Amino acid sequence: MNRPFERFIAAVCFLLFASTALGAPRRVLYLTATYGFRHIDAIDASVEVMQQIARDSGVLEIVHTEDISLINADYLRGFDAVYFYT
Repeated sequence: MNRPFERFIAAVCFLLFASTALGAPRRVLYLTATYGFRHIDAIDASVEVMQQIARDSGVLEIVHTEDISLINADYLRGFDAVYFYT
């Protein structure tokens, strides 16, 4: 895995942790839709890293999707953050 990517993810998670009060985990929609060339190994690894960070932290819930139709106001109301890995 790419070290700068891991540091970036850690920074994003830190910001989410800092704003998390005791209670429900912060929900993050993780979108990995691609068009054209697809870096399948990198995408699969990134999904696993995000899921592991969520498990380890106990304060995040990662919802992974490749369905861009979910990017609408009604669906996004249920999330605290959206992370695009494209």
